Amino acid sequence: MRKKQGDHMRVKAVFFLFMLSLLLVRPSWPAAGQPGWETLARSTAARFPGASTADSIRSAQPSEPRIASRLSEKSPRKAVILSLLVPGLGEMYAGAAGKGQIFLAAEATVWSGFAALEYYSDWKERDYELFAASHAEVDLDGKDEDYFRNIGFYQNIWSYNEEQLHDRNMDDVYWDEDAYFWKWDNSASREKYTDLKDASRRAHRRAVNLIGVAILNRLVSAVDALQTARTFNEKMHHPGNGMSIDFKIKGSLHNPKAMVVLKKSF
Repeated sequence: MRKKQGDHMRVKAVFFLFMLSLLLVRPSWPAAGQPGWETLARSTAARFPGASTADSIRSAQPSEPRIASRLSEKSPRKAVILSLLVPGLGEMYAGAAGKGQIFLAAEATVWSGFAALEYYSDWKERDYELFAASHAEVDLDGKDEDYFRNIGFYQNIWSYNEEQLHDRNMDDVYWDEDAYFWKWDNSASREKYTDLKDASRRAHRRAVNLIGVAILNRLVSAVDALQTARTFNEKMHHPGNGMSIDFKIKGSLHNPKAMVVLKKSF
């Protein structure tokens, strides 16, 4: 089967890179063997039997700023990078799992649509090639995209060559008429062929447009992940007061609604 050597290969390469990124991106898990606060508190209580459990926990834990800086604070830069790799991961990392799932579902929908449209485009491409072989006596071997475009505009090879010679487009003439022969059995068949070819081209163009949607989804997710991480850190350091701006997505996958929420805590 003849393959489109231009756009088809590029968009499929992008799809392959996306799937590869899903395999390479893995969540960071805490290192094994690190003692938790409860274990540390029990150890302190065993050494100082007179101290209460609460006193043991307080004595075992470092100060709150130290905990925040070492364990709880979210990196805005990391959140942005995660969302640029796979939309939604940055939100999940920054503690907004709900928004992250919406971005991730949108990404999966976009690439599922991309794969479906590319499959449909290839299917219609094969249909119009076989139709040309059956109704115009076309030999499919070694034919490029230009050839299949030309046979949709001319009823036979002679009318095509005559026009090229008249316009002095010598490089476009099919001098080997036996190898590049075509002759439609009627005008209706040529029109049917054109419809099949247009369907293949439209599906491929829509698949390419979905790549732009995927890029936009990444950019929006990255901006939202940045704000989400900053809001998380602000709430952690200043709980109960201050003003924050949050970007929220509500509704369903088929009818998402985005809003900017300004919050003031007292």
